[in-house]
Amino acid sequence: MFEVSIGPAATPGRFRVEVVRSQAGEASAEVSLDVAGLLARRAEVRRAVPASATPGSRAETEPALREVGGALFTALLGSGAVAERYQAAKAVAADRGEQLRVVLRLDTPELAGLPWEAMYDAALDRYICRREQLVRHIPVPALPVPIKVRLPLRILAVAPYPRGLLPVDQAREREQLNAALRAQIAEGVIEIHWAERPTWTGLQELLTGGDWQVVHFIGHGDAGRLCLEDEDRRQHWVEASRFADLLGQARPAPQLVVLNSCSGTAGDSGDPFPRQAVAGRLESMGSGDSADLFAGTAATLVRAGISAVTAMQFEISNGASVAFARGFYSAIAHGRGIDEAVSGGRIAILGLKDRTLEWVTPVLHIRGDRTQIFDLSATRPEDGPARFGGHWAGVLTGTPGRLDYELDLHQSGDKISGTASGRDGARRVLFELAGTVAGDVLRFRQVRVLAQDPLDVWCLIEGTLLLGTSDHSDALTGDWIATTPHLSPFCAGIHGRLHLTRT
Repeated sequence: MFEVSIGPAATPGRFRVEVVRSQAGEASAEVSLDVAGLLARRAEVRRAVPASATPGSRAETEPALREVGGALFTALLGSGAVAERYQAAKAVAADRGEQLRVVLRLDTPELAGLPWEAMYDAALDRYICRREQLVRHIPVPALPVPIKVRLPLRILAVAPYPRGLLPVDQAREREQLNAALRAQIAEGVIEIHWAERPTWTGLQELLTGGDWQVVHFIGHGDAGRLCLEDEDRRQHWVEASRFADLLGQARPAPQLVVLNSCSGTAGDSGDPFPRQAVAGRLESMGSGDSADLFAGTAATLVRAGISAVTAMQFEISNGASVAFARGFYSAIAHGRGIDEAVSGGRIAILGLKDRTLEWVTPVLHIRGDRTQIFDLSATRPEDGPARFGGHWAGVLTGTPGRLDYELDLHQSGDKISGTASGRDGARRVLFELAGTVAGDVLRFRQVRVLAQDPLDVWCLIEGTLLLGTSDHSDALTGDWIATTPHLSPFCAGIHGRLHLTRT
């Protein structure tokens, strides 16, 4: 992980960038960034991205995106000691065969209104979000716990089309989303239910009476509001805080919301975004508007308790919307984290054609640090028990001494995910964990630190544990060794034993 914040410095026009957390250490820099100038160009970028779906348009649309993206990259990740830490963190992730997760903390609404997903490294001719996982962090007082999901993952799809707004072709949206997820639906891992009455009352009835993990909204929004229908199909604009209260009627509340503004009916020209249609839509929204289509809504929902919100910062063509849904939900169904799922959706869009820039459109907002929001280990009964799943507690011993140690494991087939926690007196730490099983053997590794109190240097470890019994209880025993001597000289060569029992 590379977590970085940016906020105003004491000098006007200057900003302080700080590496809050990374495996390569902390750093800071003071940089110049013309926020007002970049916000003024947002309308240009907003036109360029959806227009890139039109054949032959990339040559005239991409320069604007690269210029804005280059300025954002230079300010956030390309200056001074911050750039050095970023490059070092990339090297550590590459050495582990992982993607680097870049977590953004944006300290003002103006900074949040910039299209950071467009960050472009000119030296490498590379857009950051196409190679790395890019997440916008929403600070919250408590971390969400992954909710246990018995497959299928249930999606409540909502597509209002009130009078007076550009129409959403609900039948087409339904057909396309169902087609995008046909394989997952056939396998029984995803189920989609479309709200026949996308009104406040209709949604309240569905949320109260059903078990929903995801709400997928296709429709209209502006700064901090979504548009539903009333009983007469008139516009019913709902503030994000009220929509969050509505979602809270479900037990448990959905932990993922997808906010999507599609092109609606594109006519019969074959273009996903006819130029005149794009111009008309953007004009109707106001050419001077610097905010995302769903600016404020996503952050409000996350602060209200939703674990993650994926929102489209620009309108998106039907083809790109379908491709994103296919890549996004397929990754979630395979147990990937929400950040990996968004990356999968971007890559699916990228595969549509070499001209498109629409992969920049999705924005991921998460609550706290945890991106694994669903625990899919609660499999269908016919899949049989997960032998290693559950809570394990015991001790870790070895060269650093004794540590009270606990595992919360989730097993899906031969894959293991979960968390490991350690306690040494007042010192506490929580790690993300991954691994595989073969027969009675579990091979695991700690992936990263999720939380710690107080701040300290903790070594990441890997180990091999054997499933057996101890005093008539299931037990896991085996050896471990540190895998991260680069974090601290203390980590070099330390090793020991683990003994845990199921609780």
